[in-house]
Amino acid sequence: MSFPEISHWFTSNLPAGLDPLTAGLWISVGVIAVGAVVARARARRAVEAVARTSPTGEAVAEVESSGWLGRIDGGFDRMVKCNGYAISPTEAIGIISLCAIGAALLVLALDLPYWAAGLAYLFGFGVPLVIFVILHRRWNRQIDEELPDFLFLLQKSVQAGLTFPQAIEDYVSSSESELSRQLSRAVERYRLGVPMVDALAAVAPRLRNSHFDLFVSVVTLQQQSGGDLPYLLEQLAISVRGRNEFRGYVRSATALGRISAVAMVLAFPAILVMHSLLETGYIDRFFDSTQGLLLFGVALLLEIIGIVWLWRILQVED
Repeated sequence: MSFPEISHWFTSNLPAGLDPLTAGLWISVGVIAVGAVVARARARRAVEAVARTSPTGEAVAEVESSGWLGRIDGGFDRMVKCNGYAISPTEAIGIISLCAIGAALLVLALDLPYWAAGLAYLFGFGVPLVIFVILHRRWNRQIDEELPDFLFLLQKSVQAGLTFPQAIEDYVSSSESELSRQLSRAVERYRLGVPMVDALAAVAPRLRNSHFDLFVSVVTLQQQSGGDLPYLLEQLAISVRGRNEFRGYVRSATALGRISAVAMVLAFPAILVMHSLLETGYIDRFFDSTQGLLLFGVALLLEIIGIVWLWRILQVED
């Protein structure tokens, strides 16, 4: 059975007044809603399980559900919450769904075919997701840039006679940076009776920053074995600043490669849009045939593979 025959059968069996695109939109909204409810329920059960096994009064760190679904849900939550804007995961899902449905309805209002509306739906779904990823990566770079100054200030405070927890509290109270807002969680746990080192370790999974993990490891080792904490903090700050400068050098050296990668990624949709505007009959015949749909699927798969490949090549490892 060819694709036109399948499409005709599907359309003829739909309820009156319901077109395939509208049905697909409602199905996608339902899948997103069910996925959000299931992910939230799994996360709540994981937190309750940890709370039952934790001593009374001990702060429970953020828990990430196990399995691939839990990792995706935890990664999405972290990406949305850690981007510098007060957006909840539920609001982010609503924004993505609204953009996707709005793009599809706009294409339908222009009296374009269903395949164009389907592509617009995918485009509207992907654009806000990419924006969230960019904002999250920018937030990570901001944390990296603030860490050396934080470590130097911490070293000076400890040298001046403050204890390590007092130095952390002083930084949080005197700074309005993004790192300070994240460290305020550790200060709150410390005021509830949790040791400062454990409170910092509980904040580390939220940041997912290798430099902050190294800072927590150095402080933990110093608390257990002793040593000159100001000297360790100074050397760590110098190391983090040097790594940040090297990362900036690599990013500037690979800027042309990233621009070329963006041009290569945008070439496929640009050519498709150009042909749909200039050669409408050709595009309609292409998508009405099984071979055309098969070739389009292969091209889309190769496009995704190329995007992932280029992203991995241009990625700067810590």
